[in-house]
Amino acid sequence: TYEKDLGWLQYSMKSIEKFVTGYRKIVVCIPENQVHLLKDFNLKNVVTCPVYKDDYLGQQVSKLNADIYCGSEYVLFTDSDCIFNKPFHVANMFHDGKPIIYKTRYEKVGDAIMWKEVTEKAINKAVEWEYMRRQPLLYLSETIKDLRDYMELIHNREQSNYIISRPARHFSEFNVLGAFAESFNPDLYHFHDT
Repeated sequence: TYEKDLGWLQYSMKSIEKFVTGYRKIVVCIPENQVHLLKDFNLKNVVTCPVYKDDYLGQQVSKLNADIYCGSEYVLFTDSDCIFNKPFHVANMFHDGKPIIYKTRYEKVGDAIMWKEVTEKAINKAVEWEYMRRQPLLYLSETIKDLRDYMELIHNREQSNYIISRPARHFSEFNVLGAFAESFNPDLYHFHDT
C-alpha cells in the first residue's frame, strides 16, 4: 500500500477479515517513509520497502520481493484498493494442487497489448499471453525468487535496479511473473486460457 490508498486499505483489510479464509498471515508492505501512517490500523505484519522516485515502479519491486517479506511457500497478492465482497477461500486458487494463472492472448486484450514488449524485454523471450487477468494472484515463493535471480543474470544488475530504470513506467510485474512462470516453471502451475 501507500499513502494515497490508505482510505481503501481499511476497507480491504475489513473485507479480508470478513470474507477470506485459508491464509496464514497478512503482510502489508509500505514505503519506509510512510509507515507511521499505519499506526491506527493495528496491523501485525507490516514490512517497509525503500522509497523510490517513482512509486509506481517501486511498488512493483516490492511485489517481486514478496517471497522475502512473507517467508511462505505461496504468496497471494491483492492490492490495497481491492475489496472482497463474498466468501473466498485460498484453496479456490488451486487446480489439481497447482496455483491457477489466468492468461489471454495479447491480440485479444486491447490496450493491455502495451505490456507485451515490456514483458519480452524483461525476460528476454517472446511472449504471446497477458497474465494480469484478475486479482488476487497466487504464486510460489520459489518462482518469485527464481525470477529475481534470472533477471539479475540476464540484465547484469539487480532486478530492482532494472525495474526502477524503466522509461515511462514500462514494467508490469504480474505479466513478467506470469510469463516467467509459464516459460520456466510450467509444470508448477495450472494455466487457464480466459
